[in-house]
Amino acid sequence: WARRCVYGTVIFTGKTTSIPCRVFFMPALDACIAACYTYDPVLKTRTGSLELMNSKLEQLTTSDDFNYGILSLSKFNSDFTVLAGCSDGFLHGFSIASSSIKEILKIQISSAMILHHYFQLSTGCLFTGLSNGEISYSTNILEEKIQSESIKAHEFEVWTVFQPKINPNIMLSGSDDTLMKCWDLNSKQLIFANKDHEAGVCMIKENPLNQNEIISASYDGN
Repeated sequence: WARRCVYGTVIFTGKTTSIPCRVFFMPALDACIAACYTYDPVLKTRTGSLELMNSKLEQLTTSDDFNYGILSLSKFNSDFTVLAGCSDGFLHGFSIASSSIKEILKIQISSAMILHHYFQLSTGCLFTGLSNGEISYSTNILEEKIQSESIKAHEFEVWTVFQPKINPNIMLSGSDDTLMKCWDLNSKQLIFANKDHEAGVCMIKENPLNQNEIISASYDGN
């Protein structure tokens, strides 16, 4: 399997030993880390691993196989750490070096699979989209004194969550039910639901040219 990772004008194309579900570029290492995921439909098991490749497409190191699949990946609290949202419902943190990958954090968020997460380093807040249609809002991640609340947000899987920088009191979620929803974090109430897509909403981001605008993407190709 090959996966391309684009960071500015830097493009990596390399092979991993299993299906790369997420790819993340680490500028401090000038390397690309791939989160891999395998599902065995016969045994109904999910496994995964992390693999680090340099700019020459050479494998620097790989983790041991995990008994969970990694479905979401982001930077954590330094240039050498990542957060992984996983099929076991846990958030796993890893320290990444050119010769080793070590787990440094393990926090249970839900009994459902974490399909996507969004971490705000400045506030230590974590937002997760879950396979049971819930979204979770957790605080004090950096202090490891986790306080979490969840909302039954969608009928189907939540593929993406996002918090706009201009308004820390709201959260956006996108789901396989074709809806993008906006939530008030204080009241946990729905502000609006957008129905412009015809298939699952898989990405929500700010417009880099205008932070007052939100961009969403869907499996419908729009």
